[in-house]
Amino acid sequence: MDFHSCICLIATLVITNNAKSEFITRWMIVVFSVIFPAYLVVNATIGLYGHARLVSKYSSWNPTART
Repeated sequence: MDFHSCICLIATLVITNNAKSEFITRWMIVVFSVIFPAYLVVNATIGLYGHARLVSKYSSWNPTART
């Protein structure tokens, strides 16, 4: 990470800390900052999987058996 990215990250965290709700603690901001990138990766992977199924025209449908 270069110098400008670090400055922007710190500035964003300071602004977020100053504008946070009374119900949000600093620990919640730290946890969110750590977990959110992983969430974005998982979300993008699911999206790419859906696009791959669409492009490959995968349309297997297995209906549930009725009794």
